[in-house]
Amino acid sequence: MFHRKTMASLLSYRDKKGGITEQGINKAISVLLIYNKIIENIRVRKVFVIATASFRNLQNKDETADAIKKTTGFDVNVISGEEEGICGFIGATYNVNVDSGLMVDIGGGSTEFVFYKDRKICRTYSVQMESLSLFANFVSGIIPTKEEYKRIKKYVESQLESIDSGEAPTQILCGVGGTSRATCKLSNDYFDLPLANRVIEPHYIKKLLIHCLLKGIDRAVRRLDGMIK
Repeated sequence: MFHRKTMASLLSYRDKKGGITEQGINKAISVLLIYNKIIENIRVRKVFVIATASFRNLQNKDETADAIKKTTGFDVNVISGEEEGICGFIGATYNVNVDSGLMVDIGGGSTEFVFYKDRKICRTYSVQMESLSLFANFVSGIIPTKEEYKRIKKYVESQLESIDSGEAPTQILCGVGGTSRATCKLSNDYFDLPLANRVIEPHYIKKLLIHCLLKGIDRAVRRLDGMIK
C-alpha cells in the first residue's frame, strides 16, 4: 500500500483571533494539490479529506474549507473529537493483541482518551490538551523551563479531572500518534532497546522526565532529532 505523510503544522499559522492565516490556508491547499497529483496517477476512485482538531478548533474553519474546495475541489470533512477517538481506536487495535485498556492519542490540536473492554469502546473523551498548543501557550523559548513545566503540569492535571474511567480497565495504555512514537524512539535509544521495540515501561517514562528536566533536555532533543533524520 502506498504511504506518504506531510507535516503541514497548520497550528503554527493561527492568528490572535484563533483563525488560520492566509499563508496557512495556502499551505493546506498546496499540500492537497501535491497529493491530488499522486491520486490522479494511481487512479484512486474515492477520496476523503478528513480534518481533525487542528482544523476543528479554527474560528474561520468554514471560510477555510470553502477556500480549499474552490481551489482543490476537495470537500473537507471535519470530524468531532469523539469520532477522532473512535477512528484512532479502530486503527490502533487492528493489529494489537490487547483486548482491554486505555488508548491515548496525543495530537497537535487535542488529546483523545478511549477506554475499552473486550475490544469494545466503553468511554471516549476529547480534551483540549495537546502538544503544539501547550508549547505555544506555556513555553517562551524552545525548551520549557522548570517553572513552565510546572504550569503545563498543573493545566494537564486540571484537564484530566474531567475524565472518568468508570468500570473500564486501565492496566494497559496504548499510545497513538507522533508524540507517542517520538517518546518510544527516545526511550529505545536512551535505554539501548531494539529499534523495533514498541513498549515503554512505566518506570522508563519517569526516568526520561528526570533526565530531560534535570540533566539536559537539549541533549535529549538533539538525540531525538538525529533519530528522526
